[in-house]
Amino acid sequence: MLRELLPQGIVCAESALFHYGYSDFAPRAWSVAVPRTASRAVGNIREFPVRAYYIQKEHFPIGKTIESFNGVMLPVYDRERTVCDCFKYRTRLDNETFSKALNAYVADGQKNLANLSLYAKKMKLYTKVMNVMEVLLSG
Repeated sequence: MLRELLPQGIVCAESALFHYGYSDFAPRAWSVAVPRTASRAVGNIREFPVRAYYIQKEHFPIGKTIESFNGVMLPVYDRERTVCDCFKYRTRLDNETFSKALNAYVADGQKNLANLSLYAKKMKLYTKVMNVMEVLLSG
C-alpha cells in the first residue's frame, strides 16, 4: 500500500531506525523521504499516517536499498544513510532516540564505516558525524 500511495517514497528516519533495530520505539507514522519536487499532498494521505521528509534531489538517492518489511519489499535508506539522517534531522529526534540509535549502529556487525564517511561527505555532515562516531568507536 505504501508503494502504491508513494511510488517515489523511501522509508527513512524513525521508521528506518525501528526497522534496523536501532530504536525500540515503533513510530506512530511512517517516516518517508520524498523528493522536494513531490506534491505537498503527501501529508494528506488518509489510508495510514505518514510523516514526509522532503529531500534535496542530489541527496535523495544516497543509500537507497530494498528490504523486507514483514514480507513486503519496500525501498528504505540503508544503515549509514539512516545514521546521517539522525544528524541531519537531529532536532526532530529526542535525545534518547538519537543516542540509542548511534550506539546501536556502533555495535552493529553489519555497519559500513566507509559508506558512512562517503554519505556524510556528500550530505555535508562529515565533521558532525565523524566527531561523534570517533568518540563512540574509540570508547
